[in-house]
Amino acid sequence: MSEELGMWSKPDRYGDDEPKEPEIVTHPDGGKHRPCSGDLTLFPPESILAASVVLERGAAEYGVDNWRKLPLREHLRHALAHVYLWLSGNRDEPHLTHAMLRLSFAAALEMAKEPKP
Repeated sequence: MSEELGMWSKPDRYGDDEPKEPEIVTHPDGGKHRPCSGDLTLFPPESILAASVVLERGAAEYGVDNWRKLPLREHLRHALAHVYLWLSGNRDEPHLTHAMLRLSFAAALEMAKEPKP
C-alpha cells in the first residue's frame, strides 16, 4: 500500500492528475528528507485507537482486509446506519467509530483505480 501512496501522495481526484514528487528538505542538522503530504498527528488519537480495536475485532471475525471485498455503496449504507443508530440514542456499540471506519473504507475504495460501485 505504501508503494501505491508513496509518502502519502496520490493524484488529486479533484484537481491535478499527476502526483508531484515533493522537494527535498534539509534540516538545520543537515538531515534530508522529502516531506509527507498531510499531518497525521492532527488526527485525534482517541478515535484512531478506538478504530484499531474495532478493526482488530472485525479482522478476527471476517478476516484481515475483508472490507476490500465489499462494494463502496455497502460501506456507505453501513456508515449511514451507524450514524442514524447513534442519532436515535442507541449506544449499544461505538456507532460513530464504526461509521468513521466505513467512510474510510469507502474513501479508500474510491481512491482505488477501479472502485466497486
